[in-house]
Amino acid sequence: MTRADENLMVIQNFILHITGVDNAEDVDFGRPMTFTPEDLYTLAVDYIEDDHADGKGNPENNLTERDKETT
Repeated sequence: MTRADENLMVIQNFILHITGVDNAEDVDFGRPMTFTPEDLYTLAVDYIEDDHADGKGNPENNLTERDKETT
């Protein structure tokens, strides 16, 4: 898996998180939703802090020296 694949998976999971849609076959998958930019920023912060696997409080959240060199 590449970093791009991981990034896409995080974005897709964030979309599922904010919409409450489980998958493309969900009944509401085609229903439009409205979010302001402020809503999206707030939801993104909440998602990373609380729900994302590498969120705050998770030891994997901290970059190693090697990670810092490659980012």
